[in-house]
Amino acid sequence: VMHAPSEQSLGLHLEVAAGETMTCHILRSEFKLLLRALGESAAEIDRLHSIQVPADIEKKVLACDAGKSALARYADLFRKKELFEHKLADHVTPLSDGELDQLVLFEDVLPVASLARQRCKVLKEIEALESEAGRRRAAAPRLFGRIFRGRPASKGQEGGTGLLSQEEHAKLISEVQDKCTAEEVEPPARYTV
Repeated sequence: VMHAPSEQSLGLHLEVAAGETMTCHILRSEFKLLLRALGESAAEIDRLHSIQVPADIEKKVLACDAGKSALARYADLFRKKELFEHKLADHVTPLSDGELDQLVLFEDVLPVASLARQRCKVLKEIEALESEAGRRRAAAPRLFGRIFRGRPASKGQEGGTGLLSQEEHAKLISEVQDKCTAEEVEPPARYTV
């Protein structure tokens, strides 16, 4: 940080990436305008958030355990939505209107980073289920193979759909969840202000 009171300027020396540096000079008046704009922006964000989600509803969602149960419920709803959209399990029904409203409410109230972490875990599960279903479709005997070899189609593979039974689905989910850990990215190693 460089400060020149006689010139009423403030200078910042930033290390943007490995080996790259950037210098920025800001006048005192520009710095005041920047701080005022940041304050106004934060106030506007708070105002819009209070319009979008009333405070009493937000408190209800975050009250009992800082939103952990709401986050788990969000993951369950998002998983159900994705399983239905990708047609990966025959026992999953589409989200009801109440569940869709609850999903939207969670997306409005819960922190974005937490939602992204849950979505990442669910999407990894969906990927694993899709690859397993694809493997089963490829290994499933086709119609003529069943007729000429005399093998009946097993439940869940009738017509070559490759859908997973409830037990297989639960087993795969538990295996994937054991392996799913969210990776956290660290901030830059060096920066100077």
